[in-house]
Amino acid sequence: MRFIPPSSVAVTIHAKPGSKVATITDFDDDALGVQIDAPAKDGEANAALLDYISSVLGVKKRQVSLGAGSKSRDKVLIIEGMSLETVYNALDKGLHNS
Repeated sequence: MRFIPPSSVAVTIHAKPGSKVATITDFDDDALGVQIDAPAKDGEANAALLDYISSVLGVKKRQVSLGAGSKSRDKVLIIEGMSLETVYNALDKGLHNS
């Protein structure tokens, strides 16, 4: 996770599509583990991932975008208009509430 001036945060995600429920599974220095309740086909898992992360962070869907990894399980999401600390705290809370 890193800050991108002036007001965005990049979060590395290790996605696990095809799960029964969307949830944060782990959070370490390398990546945020996220299970997604959509199959990895036709961009469905990517769309579900963006929806889920925007809901965990409490931001509008347009503030979360896929920066890299559209065809990979390892992705980089860009969150606009939030500080690094705010994103970290929201994701950490999401991990402990799942």
